[in-house]
Amino acid sequence: MKIPAMPENETKRLGALHALNILDTKPDPDLQRLVELAAIITESPVSLVSLVDRDRQWFKAKVGTDIDETEREISFCGHVVADSTNEVFEVQNADQDERFSKNPLVCEGPEIKFYAGAPLVTKVGYKIGTLCVVDSKEKKLSPDQKKQLKLISEQVIRLIEIKNESELNKKKHDDSTMFLSKLSHEIRTALTSISGFSDILTDRLKKHPDKLVLDSISSINASKEHLLELVGDVLDLSKLDAKQITRSDQIVDIFKFINQVVKLKLLDAKNKGIFLKTVFSERVPQNIFIDSLLLRQIVLNLLSNAIKFTERGGVKVDVDYHLDNQRLSISISDTGLGIAEDEIEKLFAPYEQTTSGKQSDLKGTGLGLIISQKLASVLGGQINLIWSRVGVGSHFELLVSAATMQKKQKKYITDVINSEEINKNENLSLLVVDDVKENRFLFKYYLKKYNFLIHEASNAEQAKKLFKANKYDYIFLDMQLGETNGLDLLKDLNRIDKKIKNKFIAFTASSTEQEKQFCLKNGFSGFVAKPFDKKAIFDVFEV
Repeated sequence: MKIPAMPENETKRLGALHALNILDTKPDPDLQRLVELAAIITESPVSLVSLVDRDRQWFKAKVGTDIDETEREISFCGHVVADSTNEVFEVQNADQDERFSKNPLVCEGPEIKFYAGAPLVTKVGYKIGTLCVVDSKEKKLSPDQKKQLKLISEQVIRLIEIKNESELNKKKHDDSTMFLSKLSHEIRTALTSISGFSDILTDRLKKHPDKLVLDSISSINASKEHLLELVGDVLDLSKLDAKQITRSDQIVDIFKFINQVVKLKLLDAKNKGIFLKTVFSERVPQNIFIDSLLLRQIVLNLLSNAIKFTERGGVKVDVDYHLDNQRLSISISDTGLGIAEDEIEKLFAPYEQTTSGKQSDLKGTGLGLIISQKLASVLGGQINLIWSRVGVGSHFELLVSAATMQKKQKKYITDVINSEEINKNENLSLLVVDDVKENRFLFKYYLKKYNFLIHEASNAEQAKKLFKANKYDYIFLDMQLGETNGLDLLKDLNRIDKKIKNKFIAFTASSTEQEKQFCLKNGFSGFVAKPFDKKAIFDVFEV
């Protein structure tokens, strides 16, 4: 028996094999089909994808054997890796071949007589293993069989490389998204203090106005809002590129939904002295199936852009429904600055802005429309620019797939109150759990005018002690507490007393709609994102 020689490039060859991250991984159905095909073409009972490691050969896919690996020094595939050519290596009768006649795989089980192996050669030329076929009887492959075995081996290595590249890209996306999520969290945490203490300074200056200081604070707040928008947009874009945002439909009253979204932008339109109106086609059904969170983000972005670039006239929202293909149409037209024809291609390009956008006092991130377009794609649709003329205005149309309800559904509505509507004498008891003392200070500062009982905790143990000793109407839990997280603490508090129906509020620097939905699905009844203000706190108080 002859032990397989070591290739001259063995170190680099092993590096190429290990870089594919394939050794000792789960079976691959695609590779399994290819080894089955190789067995059929060569009329062989055994077929393998064999990867030759430092001291062993390991089988990624196999037909006709239960063996997972063998020692490299007795392997036939080791000889293929050491061979100077890239042709099919064939042994017609191992008993009569001095290299293999005394090999344990020939003399004992599985009593190999015939072997043919096509090398698996990477794009840069390293042989990492073989696609091989084995039989316990002597035989010879025809030229066509050899050619087909070689072609299948080329498909095997390409598939291995493509899947590895896909996994590497996914990991890069995941790492990038994780980095951006952490960066977003840290930035939003810092901006919480900037925003809160700006509010405190503004309150103090109301008694002794100083225009320069007030203007400076206004500039700080404008920069804060721009930074928040940028961080949010970059994080959304990263998640969309990594396909981490998916559609989750629910029943939506489209009339109520559109009116609520438009109402959010009414003040912006009023402050600019322009109109904002909505028109519904008689074809629009009351209830549809749609992901309201994604649809809301798209419509708000389109409305914000329309209002931002309109100084006279106004913005009109037309809602229609195409029953034949069950598509919802939301058209937003304005009488604003418009877009030059040679700049239209910039609209859906990341980080690009048109001349109108650059000239606006309200600078954007250049990501809003591309994010909206990607979200529209998740909803099975797209955003189209119908027309635009400089100095006349623009007309965008959002088309998304949305099945309609055949029967009217019972509606469940939770009314929410704001800080102006709440009774100041109402004695709510609150617990805020946050490891940043500035956040706890600002929380109490915003609520100091009200007759609330407020306790604070900086860690989980303090929170548990206070929870055992008191009854709270609302418990605000920071989602990242250092030694634990808000979700685990919520579970611990529920285990302490399941009978008390507290309303837990997620208090977090993570702000995406998907993260909000995650919290609401896992036991939280409300969600307050940082930076926060008084209105954000009062919005979670139920009547």
